[in-house]
This record gives sequence, C-alpha cells and structure tokens, in this order.
Amino acid sequence: MGPEQGASQGGVALVMDIAGDVPAMIRTDPLRIRQILFNLLSNAAKFTEEGRVTIRARVERREAVEFLSFEVQDTGIGIDEEAQGRLFGSFEQARGDTARSHGGTGLGLAISRKLAEMMGGGLTCTSVIGEGSTFRLETPLIRAARAEAAAV
Repeated sequence: MGPEQGASQGGVALVMDIAGDVPAMIRTDPLRIRQILFNLLSNAAKFTEEGRVTIRARVERREAVEFLSFEVQDTGIGIDEEAQGRLFGSFEQARGDTARSHGGTGLGLAISRKLAEMMGGGLTCTSVIGEGSTFRLETPLIRAARAEAAAV
C-alpha cells in the first residue's frame, strides 16, 4: 500500500495516509483497535457532508517508548470548545439536537476512550467549528517478532 491512498463515495473522499515506518505486524488487541477506529470513522463520515475524511497512522517516539498513533480527521461541521470538554462522557453529544439529526446514543466516544486507556493509550480531540475535527488514538507500540509474524 502506498503512503497515501483514497476512495470516494458521494461528496466525501476517504484518504489513508500510512507512514512508511508503521510496522506491518504489531502485538495489540485487534478487536479494540478496530472498534475504536470504526467508531471514529463512522462519526467522521456522519458529520461530514462533503470534503474528506483522512486516517493517518504514525510511529512516534517519546524518550525510550514508541507509540502507534492513528488520527481520524474530517472536514465536517466541527465541535465547539465547550462541547469538546463533554465529548467523552457517557450519553453526551456535542449538541442537544445531534441525536435527532444524526442518530446515536452518545456512548461511542466514552467507550472508545475507555478501550484506549485499557490498552495503555489515550483518545483526544481537537476541532474548529466549520473546519472539522481530528480524533487521535494513541497506544504503546509493541512490535511483533519475526517468528510471530511468520506464524500468522
């Protein structure tokens, strides 16, 4: 897979940007990672009528620890600063009319953050109204040994 690939449906393009140093095989909980990324991508698509949703994967090093970070960035409606503070609470949504107009229970982000924390990582958000949002999942990177990768 190249460093950046895309697909488009309707007025929203999906762009994948995977850094070259992201290992092909890692040791992690694939179910939790999939659940978090699916939730973030679903939300991004739900709140982006046109433009793009980009998913990035990067390896980052802080001191002696490597982290795998995923960013899901959209060009959607954005989230105001006050609402960003409530996003990760159970049954919370950015606006009161969100459930009516976009569906959802307000549990996805709370569960996603808890799952990220259970894996030793975190989940954060930055956003600007009218420009979009970026959700960042970060988890410690445990590289798979060659023998593990060959066995899969």
